[in-house]
Amino acid sequence: MTRPSNESIATAVCLAVIFVLLALAFTFPGNPALATTLGILGGLVGGLLLSIGLYLSQTPSLKIRVADDKFNPKLGGMYFLHVVVKNEARGFLGGGTAIDCEGVLRLGTTIWTPKWATRPEPLSWHLIPLQGNQVQAVPWIDWSLMEECKSETLGPGEEKTLDIAVKVAEDAKVYIHEPRNYEDGKHKKNPLEPGVHHLTLAMKYRGGQSAPVKLRLENDASTVADSARVVLE
Repeated sequence: MTRPSNESIATAVCLAVIFVLLALAFTFPGNPALATTLGILGGLVGGLLLSIGLYLSQTPSLKIRVADDKFNPKLGGMYFLHVVVKNEARGFLGGGTAIDCEGVLRLGTTIWTPKWATRPEPLSWHLIPLQGNQVQAVPWIDWSLMEECKSETLGPGEEKTLDIAVKVAEDAKVYIHEPRNYEDGKHKKNPLEPGVHHLTLAMKYRGGQSAPVKLRLENDASTVADSARVVLE
């Protein structure tokens, strides 16, 4: 069964309030005091229902779908597994924005906060000159970006890409991709062995959280970078 949209719910509530108020106005024409009392009560109840309807229409509506995987030769041939998060809210009266939106990725009792692919990389490499013409690449971490890449803002109609995992060539494991993977410059924290792993993903935002969806992370026992995939169950 398809759930009615927040805008439809708000419209139905408004129509119900109008109907109640009109009914009360014409029910007791010979008793002004009673009609006034019922009108006041009806107005209070109607105002409450209207507030609830407007609140529902302002809530973000976040939907998750699997994105195309991305091979990044600049990062040592890493293969990233993504999902796309879309805010399908229509922003009634300017609301519906998902602020401080974070992924809550769970495997059993383990919880991760994945990195948003749309956020800047917190790791960069600096070339240090050595003797002669030689140089050495040294990793440098921007710790402010480490925190920023955990959260995003999704306005009505916006969609952004969220990392789930990364696989590196010549390695049979796959690694859940969260910001702390950058700490050693190798992206090899949070390892998962070859096999099928059943995950859940929910999107937490300021004032609420989306319903969790089930993901299946399939990792073949292969050292080829693109031998892992994410499937929406």
